Amino acid sequence: YIVKPYIYSEVKETLEKYLLSPKNASRLERLDYLRSNIMVGNIDQKTTIIQEGTTFIQLRIGQIFYLEADNDNTFFHFADNEGKSAKIHATHGLKYYEDKLTDCNFCKISRKHVINFKHFSKFLKGDGTVVLTNGDKLSVTSVWKDDFLRRMKG
Repeated sequence: YIVKPYIYSEVKETLEKYLLSPKNASRLERLDYLRSNIMVGNIDQKTTIIQEGTTFIQLRIGQIFYLEADNDNTFFHFADNEGKSAKIHATHGLKYYEDKLTDCNFCKISRKHVINFKHFSKFLKGDGTVVLTNGDKLSVTSVWKDDFLRRMKG
């Protein structure tokens, strides 16, 4: 487990000790992947791995518009490499990804939705609707409205 907040040097040291032991020598590639993501200063360039059935897909955090709960699964709404809207049906629940992405400027706005503030366009206060840069409109529910407004104002 990695407890937040963490100190980069301590995480790095622990991972290197574990991965550089003789029985884990084949895991050096994982260390390089972790190191590249930890050291990336721009959140948009960081990546996350999403499991869709038996396939694992790597997405840049900056590509993701929002996440949508679907029972025990999650839909990722994102911009593909050509800039078009796309969707992946991930095999983990919303809570799993919400916990992973909270430190990457994501915010829960309802029981079903977590948005990426990078793609926040405007908030229609009258009907409590968020408009994202791709044009999608999502409702902010009263349970999460105060947290959303606090984070929106920065």
